[in-house]
Amino acid sequence: MKIQLLFDARALNDQFKTGWGLSFSIGDHILFDTGEDGNDLLHNLKEAHIDITKINKIVISHDHYDHTGGLRAILKSNSGVLVYVPLHSRHTLKSEIEHLGGKVIELEQCTAIDQNIFVASPIPFSYKDEGLFEQVLVIKTGNKGNKTESGLIVITGCAHPGIITILNHIKKQFPNEPINTVIGGFHLHRITQPEREKIVQQFKALNIKKVAPIHCSGEETQKIFKQHYGSDYMDLRVGSISQIN
Repeated sequence: MKIQLLFDARALNDQFKTGWGLSFSIGDHILFDTGEDGNDLLHNLKEAHIDITKINKIVISHDHYDHTGGLRAILKSNSGVLVYVPLHSRHTLKSEIEHLGGKVIELEQCTAIDQNIFVASPIPFSYKDEGLFEQVLVIKTGNKGNKTESGLIVITGCAHPGIITILNHIKKQFPNEPINTVIGGFHLHRITQPEREKIVQQFKALNIKKVAPIHCSGEETQKIFKQHYGSDYMDLRVGSISQIN
């Protein structure tokens, strides 16, 4: 299965458009988030040779513009897509999805959306005095009989509830599966360096093997994770492809 970063602030080359927000393709038929700009997302899909008509599922991590901005462009080009949104998403967002021909699925609990691909149950958080929910994508990988290869890949949008809170939440939902890889927004761009150091140590304590902090994680966060993880630090940029088994 292929995971490709389609939207973020940095790209592999100038063929891809960049901006604020996040979007991944999973296996060429699932999108996780849609970045802030639909035209740029469509451009990047074309550059990545992903057929938009094959996309049949979109997972929205949370109801912020930099994760929902490309929805309209995708749905105008490909109606009938299942769109998984977190509990208590805005009525206007859900209405727009339905108006454009998408099918809204508002999740309250951990849900399998494809073979070995799950959306974890949403976690509440507060943003500018507004109560919202965020959900993350979880992918089971490898052969259960081989512990060095099996485990979970966790893909986060912004980690507003707290990245460690999210990882502990995943461990409760998948108690028999180690979390091997965590990629996405960690929302650590406004914390102190000692706080970042503590979070890295918590990642190590959770036995996370590989990391790729992008989007709202912040440059200082990327530096400190790279120092601690070395070759297991994944420097993802728009266009980057990760192959998983």
